[in-house]
Amino acid sequence: MAQWQAYYQVLKDQRFQLKKGEELTLDYKGVSNVTSTLAILAYKVATNGEPMKYEIDVNDQREVYGEVPVSHRFPVGTWETFSSSKMGRDGTVQFRVEDGDGWVEFSDVTLWMNRK
Repeated sequence: MAQWQAYYQVLKDQRFQLKKGEELTLDYKGVSNVTSTLAILAYKVATNGEPMKYEIDVNDQREVYGEVPVSHRFPVGTWETFSSSKMGRDGTVQFRVEDGDGWVEFSDVTLWMNRK
């Protein structure tokens, strides 16, 4: 029986804020022996009190379209499961704010994968 291991990379430990139209791209290193195209992107998200909409692309493919309601003035942990055939290779995760009058703050961005 093959044994799977959880593998993760912390892409950004510090907080970063984005306003409407701004974006930030983070790089990750590919891993050998990836056993699945499924992955998890974990992060914290907050806003300055205004409703905001954001998008997260993994390897230039939209994986997350999120909304932050007014109530998220303090960081809230979230995670998104997605599938990408490129998980075993180097890639990018791009955060972009699509709509809203304030800012969105992200932190503790971590990418999880399975490998043998």
